[in-house]
Amino acid sequence: METFKVLIEIPKGTVNNKFEFDHKTNKMVLDFVYEDLVWPFNYGEVIGTLGGDGDALDALVYSTNPLPQSAVVDCIPFGICRTLDRGEQDDKLMLVPVGDVLTEKYKDIKDFSEQDKQVVRDLYAKIALQKKKSVIIQGFFGKERALEEIKANVI
Repeated sequence: METFKVLIEIPKGTVNNKFEFDHKTNKMVLDFVYEDLVWPFNYGEVIGTLGGDGDALDALVYSTNPLPQSAVVDCIPFGICRTLDRGEQDDKLMLVPVGDVLTEKYKDIKDFSEQDKQVVRDLYAKIALQKKKSVIIQGFFGKERALEEIKANVI
């Protein structure tokens, strides 16, 4: 079982606020305030990675309960959401925390229902609308593709 450390920036259930970790100041900062948006998963970054956009790889962390902001959590990847943000590749890794009961539910993307995928699509459509930018979900792919992405971007 391969695990990766994820820094939680936004706990599941957070209303409207988008936080990001600022690597220059080593502080969590408020990046954007949305309207009528609730984060359906924990959001963060895979520690020790650097994607093509110059940021750490994005992580959607599915857990039974919200995880605290700034927590570092050992996670198991089960999929990846291929995403174009303003024409640039900005994929979202999909993971579950080690020890959470959801590790039994989400072992690979085939375990992620169409309804679950629609929640992700709807969230990013709302984000794109409010930020007045283009975000296109290109598809959802399995654990092996997620592992390849992480390993290719380790710094």
